Amino acid sequence: MQELLKNKKALQACFYTLSLAVLLLQSSVMELGGDEAYYWRYSLQLAWGYFDHPPVVALLIKAGYFLFQNELGVRLFFVILIMATIWLTEKLINPANLKLFYAIVLSIAFLQIGMVFGGGMFAIPDFPLLFFTALFFLLYKQYLEDPSWRAIISLPVVISLLLLSKYHGVLVVGLTVLSNLSL
Repeated sequence: MQELLKNKKALQACFYTLSLAVLLLQSSVMELGGDEAYYWRYSLQLAWGYFDHPPVVALLIKAGYFLFQNELGVRLFFVILIMATIWLTEKLINPANLKLFYAIVLSIAFLQIGMVFGGGMFAIPDFPLLFFTALFFLLYKQYLEDPSWRAIISLPVVISLLLLSKYHGVLVVGLTVLSNLSL
């Protein structure tokens, strides 16, 4: 076990594999919550915008439900976004102590279990918002270090997806611009 913890690649592979397996299992056995069913209805009639939620949640549900016509299909891409958000956050902050980073992530997940089992919510617009926010900050960091064409083209695409995930994305972009007016 000590050898596993010392090897960074093995620790990462173990963490992401086990976390993904647990999330997929949990997603497949839990019934849909009220909000998830509401968003699933959105996915049946796609549109560019709805009165109360942007379309990314419906697109993700539609794509997953195309693959699996059950609860796992509704939540599949949200689970992938959760794992990708953790990976992007790890890459963004480059933690000095990887074991501590994973312990914090697992602590947050453990504290959230009551909310997840109580509300049964996985397919919610917050996960795409978090994913695209993390991706935005990673690309923004890369842009500040080296303003390449890749970053210049990628940032507006990610900003668009961020705004189409949840309307709160305008705060992320707006406050980032306010923090660096020389942009």
